[in-house]
Amino acid sequence: QTLRVLTGDDTGLYKIVDAAKKQVLQRFGAQRTGRNIERMCWARHIGIDADGAFVYAALRNGHVECRSVTDGVLLKSHGFELKTPGCAGLAELGDGKVVTCTRNGLVQLFQKGKKSTTQEVLAAGEKISRMRLLSSTSSSKNPIVATGGDEEMLKLWDLSTAQPTWKARNVPNDKLDLRVPVYVRDLDFIPKSTTAKLVTGTAYHQIRLYDTKASQRPVWTIKPTDRAVCSVLALSDGHTIVSGDGAGDTYMVDIRNSTIVGKLKGVGGAVTCLQQSDDGKYLASASLDRFVRVYSTASRTLVNKVYVKQRLRACLFFPDQDGSEPADDAEDEDDDEVWDLLAKRDSDGVGEGVDNGETAGAGMKRRAEAKKIKKKSKKKR
Repeated sequence: QTLRVLTGDDTGLYKIVDAAKKQVLQRFGAQRTGRNIERMCWARHIGIDADGAFVYAALRNGHVECRSVTDGVLLKSHGFELKTPGCAGLAELGDGKVVTCTRNGLVQLFQKGKKSTTQEVLAAGEKISRMRLLSSTSSSKNPIVATGGDEEMLKLWDLSTAQPTWKARNVPNDKLDLRVPVYVRDLDFIPKSTTAKLVTGTAYHQIRLYDTKASQRPVWTIKPTDRAVCSVLALSDGHTIVSGDGAGDTYMVDIRNSTIVGKLKGVGGAVTCLQQSDDGKYLASASLDRFVRVYSTASRTLVNKVYVKQRLRACLFFPDQDGSEPADDAEDEDDDEVWDLLAKRDSDGVGEGVDNGETAGAGMKRRAEAKKIKKKSKKKR
């Protein structure tokens, strides 16, 4: 089985990770100053199949490059430049078009053809942190994007007219009648909704749900932690969102009743990217602790994690996953058998809740005996 994830890091390297085998299969790219990979998306108009795939990546220095993930070859004809460095969003439209948004709020549209062109579409603001494309409109004549940032309210834009179609309003003043500050760190569209619904994560610890047909203000607001929310992702089931904060706490929230339904454990650094597999069974988490983790969306358990040496900024699931669960390591099974044998032996004569008076020296003896039993079990095999 395969469970491959493409990662992009702070040094400019791409890595193909197989979470099922817990190893890095391939790495490519160039490590240079300013080549920090900030956003990635698949170049589906070029092709993604069993023979190969292509990916767009926005770098901190303002370059947007396209590479083949099969051999890492750079396709110079598909690359282009952002007007200002720093990318807040990158997405592919139909017909070979790519939409980007800089942190200064400039939305650009790149079109590959006989003569490649880069068009400045609109100015979304001054301090934009995130832009996302409404995927259902990616191939339509009127694609919709959402933007938000530091003191930049959530807005929806029609790229065909370069005009906002909806704008959020700030929540009412607090108990001291002071204005509540605005800082949208990440946002996402809720799939399978009859109306355009969005979820946002803020630098002031809030997760907010917006229904553009119901109100300009959020439907509800919750604070799962006391740290800034770095990443949010709406799952394909249409009623669950995942949020990750600056310390690695990752929660799953049910938008139907605004309650936390679970926590994804094990992350030790700020969550920089969350991605769901095409079949909806797995969730990938990239973080600054240099691990890429893959979770099961059904059970919320950690399937596997892989150390990649560099701090991660972006990740993408390959679309050709077979959806099978990775097998547990044989060594782990051996350990379980050993501890089961020890538990049975120690249980003789020791009742429930009775202290057997084991000291540190006894614990060392037990570990030595466990190793002997493990060696004997391997010889028998």
